[in-house]
Amino acid sequence: MWGRLVRLSVAGSMATHTPMIRKDVDTLVAKHFRSPEHSLSDMRVTVIEQVKVDNVDIRRQRERFWRYKLRTNYPEGLNVFD
Repeated sequence: MWGRLVRLSVAGSMATHTPMIRKDVDTLVAKHFRSPEHSLSDMRVTVIEQVKVDNVDIRRQRERFWRYKLRTNYPEGLNVFD
């Protein structure tokens, strides 16, 4: 799973997704982890790159790169296009 790490830390991103899954919010991530085949306990996070530049445009570019490279955009993955 790839989160919006441009604005949030990894912990912040997970702290955002977890309540949405528990509260039945209508997002692709929440629907996925509430499906019969999955649960919140299936969620795993792996940091694939640490961008040490405090520049939102660079962070967005890196996020787009990894989404494309890992094919995590909908319908292949759970991310929606920006």
